[in-house]
Amino acid sequence: MTDTNSLPNRLERSRLPCDSSVVEHLVAIRPRNEQAAKINAAGVLLLSGLDENESGSSTATNLFLSPPSIVAALALALAAAEPGSECEQELRRAVAPRSCASAEEALASVAALLSSAVASSSPSDSSSRPIVEAANSVWCAGGFEFSRDYLSRLEPLGAEARSLSDGARAINDWVASKTRKKITDIVDEGTAAAATAILVNALYFKGTWKQKFDPRASGPGEFEVCKENKIREAHFMNKLFKRGSGAKVFAKEGAVTLAIKLPYSSSSSSPSTDSEDLFEAVFALPEPGVPFSDALAALQEGGSGGEGGGGAEGGWRDPPRAGVEVSVPAFRAEGACLRLAPLLRSSLGLSAPFCQADCRFTRMFSGGRAAPAVEEVLHKVCVECDEEGSEAAAATAAVMVRAMLAVEEPLRFVADRPFLFCVRHAASGLDLFAGRVAGPRRWEGGEGGARGGREAREGEPGCRPGGAPVG
Repeated sequence: MTDTNSLPNRLERSRLPCDSSVVEHLVAIRPRNEQAAKINAAGVLLLSGLDENESGSSTATNLFLSPPSIVAALALALAAAEPGSECEQELRRAVAPRSCASAEEALASVAALLSSAVASSSPSDSSSRPIVEAANSVWCAGGFEFSRDYLSRLEPLGAEARSLSDGARAINDWVASKTRKKITDIVDEGTAAAATAILVNALYFKGTWKQKFDPRASGPGEFEVCKENKIREAHFMNKLFKRGSGAKVFAKEGAVTLAIKLPYSSSSSSPSTDSEDLFEAVFALPEPGVPFSDALAALQEGGSGGEGGGGAEGGWRDPPRAGVEVSVPAFRAEGACLRLAPLLRSSLGLSAPFCQADCRFTRMFSGGRAAPAVEEVLHKVCVECDEEGSEAAAATAAVMVRAMLAVEEPLRFVADRPFLFCVRHAASGLDLFAGRVAGPRRWEGGEGGARGGREAREGEPGCRPGGAPVG
């Protein structure tokens, strides 16, 4: 029996377009953390756009995004936007829920959520709790200087202000240090040389499983990318998770066939205390033919709730009494650097920040320097998963370039068909002569071609017998 309240059916019934209104819809259906729901929903839309590009491919590859990293980089741009401008409004709508009525509220909301994730993690490698590290930096080209106003607005995000004088190497070294060398390059020298500013976020995660997979139980298995492409000997990790292990299952008709949620280790002295499971991994199998973005949205609608007891609400439940046998492949996903500008325009409705004529980042530079425009948003992710746990990193760079004044195209008047001609007395508006031109002179070339030409004559194209011009 089909669940008519599942997200795909609800979207179909409401006929919502795949734009920012869908983001607000997804936020509305999951009130647990409004800011988290906003970022998650933006991630669904971006993943949907990327997923469509690979639809039906027999050579599908690993594909990952870090929505919080993308939103953090956009927030660094929002801090520079002119108050009340379309640029500011679009960015605010993209990074924060409707309840944030101002850019200041949006920046504070994003910063608070990222800080809470970091605060929930371990401050050092010595603890069993997962590690989450987030860092922001803004890089200014020579001849430019960030304004005090802009830097003060970045304080909630803890952004470092740095110089672009050392080019891409300095940015890439910074990213490598913040991601523990999981990502070592996000911009190239050409990009750095052309930029007036580059706004960067780096995000890092490392966690060990609350109940680790035994490497001795791992073995080869067949992984079907699609019917035409199968990996015969994938590295599968196998384990039986019983009730009380912290594992949860998601079994609800709709976009997802089955999903499993496994907690990462915490600092709790009790290995079975769910309240201390602050970070978790979700493995989900979409229904055949269902896009991964739709499956992700369904899981977000189900939420992270449902812990404790049966937890039937939202779809997450404890495993059956016999437990749940989990077989998942180990993987390492490190894709190419993604260029997100087209997706941010089409999926999140960001137009003004990228438009040379409409961008209004007037708060960024001091001394009245020309405000920049966002040229591109670069994004790179690396995710690893094995018997021990998971390690992941992301970096996002919003590349700003000098906004050139829009070159106005001249209005063109080309009288290449019959036209009206008048000789008018400007003071009174009296038309001394008025008529229609349908037989212009022919071009005969040479310096005097225009004057030396002749009008079309009888029997020639453009004239009637008797010399009357064609009407």
